[in-house]
Amino acid sequence: MSNVHRLPEGRPGDRQKAINLPPVTAIIAALLIGIHLLREFLSPALDDQVVMNFALIPTRLTETPLSLGAVATLFTHMLLHGSWLHLLVNTGMLLAFAAGLERMLGAYRMLAIALISGLAGGLVHLVVYAHDGSPMLGASGALSGLFGAMIYIMSTRQRGWRFLAGVSALWLAINVVMGQFGMPGLSNDGDVEIAWVAHVGGYVAGIAVIALMTYWGRRNWRKS
Repeated sequence: MSNVHRLPEGRPGDRQKAINLPPVTAIIAALLIGIHLLREFLSPALDDQVVMNFALIPTRLTETPLSLGAVATLFTHMLLHGSWLHLLVNTGMLLAFAAGLERMLGAYRMLAIALISGLAGGLVHLVVYAHDGSPMLGASGALSGLFGAMIYIMSTRQRGWRFLAGVSALWLAINVVMGQFGMPGLSNDGDVEIAWVAHVGGYVAGIAVIALMTYWGRRNWRKS
């Protein structure tokens, strides 16, 4: 059942904020934009070095001795984006899903879902493309997890499990198509591909994490 919260009436002269983002979501958005903006001031050679050091390159983890820097790319790849359009799309997803989840679940739970989903997406990409030396970058795995968590919550609260199954099937189909044919504006270069398996891995992880959070929450409620 949904609860209706009535907002207090504003006093004359009060103004509502045009953009009212939860703090952590706003910080993440600013961080992603700031990092990409800073990269604009780097030389092409230095920017390539940043990508090679912080993007996820499967062969660094599968064909060379493991290093802390290589393992860290399972997380740092989420901070980099391939273009302004890539960043714009991901920032839009962030504002849509992270903000809602931060309001519903709190900042820590939202961050946990995002980080675990991003890690899961990176690991799935690593397994499928174990011998690929191409860098994979972007927060799409984490954002797919936030999307999956939001769909799960909507399904359990009002839409039902058929809604979850239908959206999941559609999400899988869209990502398979994007993986095969690319996405207009983001992959018009033949050397650029959509890391669709990371999207799917992140989406599944997001659903799994929110399901576990829901289970533990209900279990603790019963014990109290």
